[in-house]
Amino acid sequence: MAPRNGSNDSNGKTTRIHRRDFVKLMALAATPMPGVLLDAADRLAGAEGDGVLVMVQLSGGNDGLNSVIPCEDPRYHRARPSLSIGERQALRLEKGGPLGFHPQMTALHELYGEGNVAVIEGVGYPNPNRSHFRSMEIWHTAAPEKHDVPYGWLGRTVAEHGVEALDIGDSTTPLALVAPGIQVPVLQNLNWLDTLFSSKGSELRGMLRTLLERRRDGDAEFLRGASSATFTQLDKLERIRGKPLPVEYPNSAIAQRLEWTGQMIAGGVSSRIYYVSMDGFDTHAQQENAHAQLMRQFSDAVTAFFHHMKRIDMAKRVVLVAFSEFGRRLKENGSQGTDHGAAGPLWVVSESVRGGLIGDPPDLEHLDQGDVRHTIDFRRVYATILEDVLGVDATTVLGRPFSKLALLEGRRRAAF
Repeated sequence: MAPRNGSNDSNGKTTRIHRRDFVKLMALAATPMPGVLLDAADRLAGAEGDGVLVMVQLSGGNDGLNSVIPCEDPRYHRARPSLSIGERQALRLEKGGPLGFHPQMTALHELYGEGNVAVIEGVGYPNPNRSHFRSMEIWHTAAPEKHDVPYGWLGRTVAEHGVEALDIGDSTTPLALVAPGIQVPVLQNLNWLDTLFSSKGSELRGMLRTLLERRRDGDAEFLRGASSATFTQLDKLERIRGKPLPVEYPNSAIAQRLEWTGQMIAGGVSSRIYYVSMDGFDTHAQQENAHAQLMRQFSDAVTAFFHHMKRIDMAKRVVLVAFSEFGRRLKENGSQGTDHGAAGPLWVVSESVRGGLIGDPPDLEHLDQGDVRHTIDFRRVYATILEDVLGVDATTVLGRPFSKLALLEGRRRAAF
């Protein structure tokens, strides 16, 4: 329902203020904006030389064997009579090499050829768990040996080292970002804010600013001050969102979230950790077309984000890491899908990465209950990221030392 009176926009049309928009803006005004946004200015994220981490979670258990394909292994083709991808279809990582990307990953394959993508094979943990909830809990807490750990590895990084973080697109804070004494902001949906930046939104904000100009007593004055500060930060967020994008992002949910992440980084938000999720990878039935679409969306979105970072001269400082809670079983099931597995590949995208394959191709002869065995503990990846990207002591976060990977070595000094 709209009030009787309205205003004219630039096209001469009457703009009516809907009650739901007014209520939404009132709720926003009553909630202080995340501190990580408060000092956004016309600068690039973080102090000079600081690395920025973008974690991309592929939820549901991505089929690693059809993402980074052992296309010359006959055991792969025998186990997947309807789902295997042929030698000529796979996008080879190396000419004549045994592995190739899914044929829908053309954009990311091009970045790989330029040396801006590392593929870490066989990533997992001892005694793998094939439950979505438990395995994701293990990845989030970095504590495979413990149950019901109430905080996450990135949350500990925020709490213990003062590194700021933002979650982009989730409805609640992921466990990975939880720790005692902190609250990582969740930016669930930036699109509705665009309404506030329109002519209708400007009128709404103008009405509330008029109400907030008069000082009040007691708790009402505290709320008035907090609301006024919120509107100041909305102005900054409007400038961030209003800047023209230097690249075109594709039309998908993951692309939209990475676009928002890119805008926050380009706008000078001080967060050095961004968390982004992509759903849909639990492909138990009719996997072929669904997984192909997911691979294309992932590849195109990550590539657009990389080019965005390159255009703002941040492609060396920003490191994107994509993981899934587990891979899929080698043998396809009776529904032309795959069931929960164990180890799988992990992607790292940046101009500062040592591009290429890290680890060995999956061993399809020596399996763990029908699944690919892990050869690299995921905490080694975390240790590398913590120390070489975020610049913190990994042992304080992970509880014990883990040997780092040669992931950024050799290019790190020039990059950071």
